[in-house]
Amino acid sequence: MPLRPIFVLLLEESTLQALMPGLPPKLVLSHDRCLLHVGHEALRHGYRVVLGSVVGSLRGQELTEVAQIYPTWSVQNRWLRLADTRDAEAVLSVQFGALHVRHLFHRAKIVGISPAAHFVEDLSMCGGPTYIEDMRAALRDNLDYIVVQNVRMQDVCSVFFEMLAGWKHNNRVLVAPFGFVPEEQAPSFDRQAVRNRMGLAPDDIAIINAGGVWKWTDFNTFLRAFVKVVRTGDSRLKLFIMGLRQRQNPDHSDYIKETEGILERNGDLLDRRIICMRDWDEASACIQAYTAGADLGLNVNKDTLENWQSQRVRLVNYAERGLGVINTVGDYASTSDMAKAMFLVQPECEESYVGVLKKISSNPDLVCHKRAAMRDIRCGMASVRTTGPLVEAIAAGTLLPRRATRAATMRRRGTAAVGKAIGMIQRGLETHPAGRKIAMRLRASLLLRNVLSRLGVVAAVK
Repeated sequence: MPLRPIFVLLLEESTLQALMPGLPPKLVLSHDRCLLHVGHEALRHGYRVVLGSVVGSLRGQELTEVAQIYPTWSVQNRWLRLADTRDAEAVLSVQFGALHVRHLFHRAKIVGISPAAHFVEDLSMCGGPTYIEDMRAALRDNLDYIVVQNVRMQDVCSVFFEMLAGWKHNNRVLVAPFGFVPEEQAPSFDRQAVRNRMGLAPDDIAIINAGGVWKWTDFNTFLRAFVKVVRTGDSRLKLFIMGLRQRQNPDHSDYIKETEGILERNGDLLDRRIICMRDWDEASACIQAYTAGADLGLNVNKDTLENWQSQRVRLVNYAERGLGVINTVGDYASTSDMAKAMFLVQPECEESYVGVLKKISSNPDLVCHKRAAMRDIRCGMASVRTTGPLVEAIAAGTLLPRRATRAATMRRRGTAAVGKAIGMIQRGLETHPAGRKIAMRLRASLLLRNVLSRLGVVAAVK
């Protein structure tokens, strides 16, 4: 009897070390959760799933075959060598630098997962000094498919990949939104007991920011508006800030200093109307419970192209707990069915936030309606509906034909061409509607026409 086809998943070393038999998967880095969802759905579809590390060569690794990922982790009682997986159906990772494996897996589809595209806002956040070269080499010589989370990200990344490596295969940029696994045993909480622990009175409305205060967020505008509403006499609203600063992430320090300044100037509200857990680890220990006890989640971001194409993990967390959301207009979620569960606000407009907060406080029934809408929406976010079809698409897919002459041409482009491409990307990605004047400088750029048409600024590029 032939063995079932194999999906090979290459994960961060910290993720592999945190996976303990008999316990739910615990992740240090959230982006590997996408891979675990793929593995879970691959097992559901009858494939074998094998794990390896993104660190070091696969030739010397002992690979782990998985028996179950959710609700608890378990492995087969044997270790595999690379030779046991050479006929794999697919090899997947979120680290493009780990996918230079075509010489090891001649028949497998090589799949890169891009759960976020922060580079559209700040190329310094690409993930390390070799990220651009790793991605270019992966596109040129290895990748058959790339997975993103929505059609806007698909457009932006398609342009990025074409500029970077001449990769003109938009039909191989697949869309699979990040969701949650129904079998995952999310902790159950006595909601009233949690609310008591949070210090909430029966009539209080708890708003939780269950994610980072990143520099592309509009959290500080919201915070100023919240302070203004509370100081005008509102006694219902309470804000919970679940962590300010990650030790390993200095990229957002300037923005967080601004947040800390607002908190210091309003110190009399701390621990009464604003509860701020500054320590990231302390917040992580109780974030699931506090999300279960909250009434509304916060997902507010500046009007940027990064936000236009984004898909936030915190939205999935709010949906899982059935929370309504205070959300800025302009992102993909605010144009989807999820908008029914949202209080929409204008980014960087303090008065818009003030209006929504007063509306929420004066009519708590609206919060109940938004929460009910989110409970209906979350059914469509289950991994069987999001990642399941992705597994089927990869299994039914084909290898990308590559011509040796083209590969040789791409190699001659060299680092200088990559730098030129980066400059084009930086200029091109500024063609968001907020930057129409910059769009006028791109009259000769045909490569960006598809993205520009979706952004509504094609008229500026003739």
